[in-house]
Amino acid sequence: MMNFEGYDKLMPPHIKEQLIAWFETGTKPSAFLHRALKNDFVSAVLCANTEELESIYSVASFIHHQLPAGAWGTRYVVDDWSKARLITPFSIKKEEEYRNGTHQRPDS
Repeated sequence: MMNFEGYDKLMPPHIKEQLIAWFETGTKPSAFLHRALKNDFVSAVLCANTEELESIYSVASFIHHQLPAGAWGTRYVVDDWSKARLITPFSIKKEEEYRNGTHQRPDS
């Protein structure tokens, strides 16, 4: 679980929810937050609403101090984080096959 202590009053609830979803499942956040995660703060500012602009320092601070290095930094790192956590019907089916022992190896 992520620690929002010290950020609770500085960050809008929808941004906290998006950060949790991003961290846990790789769900793509809003354009503002997605660009902030990629360290593209010029673009983040240009697409931010007033509430997001008011919280930009706390968002940047939270990303830097609370998220692991593999979850933010460049567009490649952000894309890899998302892909590694993306839950799809295919991945759910494969997980079920592994659990019940019906998974077929490619060489069998």
